[in-house]
Parts: sequence; C-alpha cells; structure tokens
Amino acid sequence: MFPRSALQFRRACLAYIMSIETLKQAVQFNCDLSDRESAADYSICIYLIRMREYYRWSHGIAMNEPLDQSTLMDWVSNTEARWEAIEVDGFQALEFQGVSYQAFDSEPLNRVLQPLGYTYSAGYGRFAKPVFMLAELQSFERTDRYKLTIAGRELARELSAPPAVMQSGNILIRTESVARLIWDLLEEWQWSRPDNAMARVVEYYDFEADALLALERASIDQREVLILHEIGELIAEDLLAPGWNEMLIEKNRHRHLFARAVRDTLADCLSTLPGLVAEDNRPGIHFYFASLTPLRKSMFPMLAKAYRQWHSSGSFADINSAISRGQVHWLKTANSLRDEFDASRERSKPSLQGYVEQNAL
Repeated sequence: MFPRSALQFRRACLAYIMSIETLKQAVQFNCDLSDRESAADYSICIYLIRMREYYRWSHGIAMNEPLDQSTLMDWVSNTEARWEAIEVDGFQALEFQGVSYQAFDSEPLNRVLQPLGYTYSAGYGRFAKPVFMLAELQSFERTDRYKLTIAGRELARELSAPPAVMQSGNILIRTESVARLIWDLLEEWQWSRPDNAMARVVEYYDFEADALLALERASIDQREVLILHEIGELIAEDLLAPGWNEMLIEKNRHRHLFARAVRDTLADCLSTLPGLVAEDNRPGIHFYFASLTPLRKSMFPMLAKAYRQWHSSGSFADINSAISRGQVHWLKTANSLRDEFDASRERSKPSLQGYVEQNAL
C-alpha cells in the first residue's frame, strides 16, 4: 500500500535511506574488524598494494588517475589507527528496517535487500578471513543448480575483495573487483610489456587507445571466465572427499595454499577450460592464462605448454588433452591431501615448493 500523502511518502523515503545508511555503517565496521585481525597475514608488499587499491575505492578515484603518495600514506596510517581503536571482539549485528540479522545471515538479509536493489555477502576467504560486502544489485539469476548474483557499486567492503566467490550454491561476481583484477594485470604487464597472454588481452580490447573503455569492455566479457570457474568449484565440491573445507581452515599455511590452488585447478579442468574451448572464446582463454598465479603455473606446466601450442597453431588438441589428464590428476591430488590431513594433522609440514614438486603435472 502506498503512503496516503506526500509527507508520508517523504518520511518513508527518509526512513529507507537511513536504514540503508545504518546497514552500510554496520557492514563496514565488520569489514574493518576483519581487516584489523588479518592485516598481518599479508606480506608488506601485498599489503601496500591492497591498501592503495582500497584507498582508490574509498575515495572514488579512477584506475588511471595518479595518486599523491603523501596523502595515500597518511590515509593508510589513519585507517590503521581506526582499526586499532576498535574495542569489541565480535562482529556487529546488522539492523535493517527494524529487524536484526547476524553478520553471516546473508540469505535472510538478501531476501529483503535484493527486491530493493541491493545485495549482501558474508563468508570466508583465504586462511578463513571473514569477507563482507554490501553493494548495489546489478542482476540476479536462479538456475536448477546455482544462484548467480552480479554485484555493482560497492557500498561497504574489506581489504581483500575477491572478484568471485561460491558458497553453498550461491555464486557472486563483484564487477568492481573484476575491473581491479584486470587493471592490476595491465599495470604489471606494462612494466616490461612481454609477449604473453596479457599482451593478447591488451591487443584484443585496445587498451592502448582508451584504457578505461577497454577496461569496461573486458570487465563485462571476462565475468564469463569467473562464472565458469565458480560453477567448476560447485562441481568439484561433489567430487572432493568429505570434510575438504575443514582442511582449508587449518593452520598449516603451505598445505592451505596448495590445497586451494589444487581445487581451483580442478574446477578449471571441470568447467572453466571446457567451457571456453566449447565456445571458442579466444579473449577469454587469453585472459584465463594471463590471470593464472605463479603457483598454479608451476603446478601445471603441461597446460602452459598446451596454451602456447594453441596460440601458434589454433588447435585445441593439446589443451583438451591437458584438461582430460588434469581432471583425473587434480582430483586424485586433492583427495590425497585430504587423506594426509586426516592422518597427520600438524605432524606433516612439507614446504609449498615441496607440494608442487611432488604433484606437478
């Protein structure tokens, strides 16, 4: 029922705006608390890169605008001081329109928020870091297998801000984080401009002519790669040994990093790469290889060789062979890691390099 008068309507609008603002502040508080507890987990280099990007987001500064280093470092100091001033130990409850939700109650909160054009996400990232986000809702899709949410402009977020996540059949793509990922890859490539996968992404989208327009186009197109990957994680969940996620919250850092890379690679062999090949999605394939981490490249040299062969010949034969072998190998490796975790817990502590050398394909 609509309000009966203009005054009632204005009051209703004001109450709605205040509810969103109150929710935003509570989510940001929880983000700050999460960042305070996990800031020491980053290397100093990665931490400063993340803080620089976080500063851009918080001030609405475009990717290609230069930053004043003195102002940036002052902001970093002030942000760290704000984190240190937090005195509570637990996450705040989230109040919206007179109802209280716990910090991880994303599904019930989204049932209220999404019809109003907003979306909320709460979960755990690397090393069990709590990850929260409040954003404008760009689109929502429900399939028989999963729910897909595309988040637009972010109102509250924490430092890590992963571009895509999958949790309990809910896939979230964060458009701002996708753009940041691509821009980071572009900046890294520009240091020496090697003839690699990123060079082909730059050429395809013509970043040299108009970087921001190219970034917008690439961000839209490459969501498909991330969606395929998250679908792969959903498929992998059904194949992995019971209790797999329990292993990812343990304190063995090397096994944690390798296990996540194994699961990601398995997901790509199950969904991402077969999907890109089936669609002959050439810019998507280039982007996929451009965004692979050094760890995952060192784990799967067969795939890197297959990419080079495809680029020179146009034949998918070697990539398809790597996909088939990878599906078997990485599932076996994943379940072996799970068996090792059950048997040894903290007694077995190979180095990350040791894991790679023992299991590379």
